[in-house]
Amino acid sequence: MEKGHKKRKEGSGKMPSGVSTRTFVVGLVIAILASSALSTVVATQWAVGPQGPQGPQGPKGDTGAQGEQGVPGAPAVYPGGFITVAAAQFEGYFGDMGASASRFTAGSGGSRYAQVHLPHMATIRNMTAYIYDNTTVYNGVLELWCYNLTTDTMVGPMAHVETSIPGASPYPQALYNGTIAFPKVDNQNCIYVLRYFDAPGPTYLQVSFVGAIIGYDYEP
Repeated sequence: MEKGHKKRKEGSGKMPSGVSTRTFVVGLVIAILASSALSTVVATQWAVGPQGPQGPQGPKGDTGAQGEQGVPGAPAVYPGGFITVAAAQFEGYFGDMGASASRFTAGSGGSRYAQVHLPHMATIRNMTAYIYDNTTVYNGVLELWCYNLTTDTMVGPMAHVETSIPGASPYPQALYNGTIAFPKVDNQNCIYVLRYFDAPGPTYLQVSFVGAIIGYDYEP
C-alpha cells in the first residue's frame, strides 16, 4: 500500500487533470509565437529612431558641353512693294496723251509737284523716273522731298535724278537712284512730294516727265 501511495506523489508534477497533452502543446506554441511577435515589434520600434534634420545641399555639378548650333533659318522676308506716280498726278498738269503715256513739261523753268502716299514707317529703297530729253541743251530733273508739318521745314531732296544723255530719242530715259536720304517714312509728322522741273526755255515736250516708280520695304 505504501509503495502505491509513493507512485501517486511522483505523478503530481504532470499536467493538471482534465487538460490533454494536445491542448497544452497548442497553447504553449501560441504563447511562444505571441512572445516572439511582441519582441519583434518592440525591437523594430527601438531600431527605427526619429528622422534627423535634412543635410545641406550638395555642390552643383559641372555644366555640360554646349550643344551643336542648329541650321540657320531663311532670312526674313518683309512685305513691301511699289507705288507709281503718273504725270497726270502733278499739280497744274498740262500735257498730251501720247501713244505710250501721258507726259508734261514744267515749262519756263517752273516746278510742278505731286503728293506721294507711302505706308507709315516704310523704308524707301529706290526711285526710278522716266523722262524724255530730246534736246542737247536742257535736262529734266525729278526729286523726292519731305515736308515736316510739326517743324515747318523741308527735308531733302531725299532722292535726285537728272537726264544726262543729250540729243533726240524716241524713248524716255530710265533714271534710277538707290541711295535715299532719310528713307524712313513718317506719316505722323511729314508729307512727301515729288518735284519735277526742267531748265527754262525748252520747246514744248522736248524735255518732259512721264512717270516715276518708288520701291519700299515694310519692316514691322
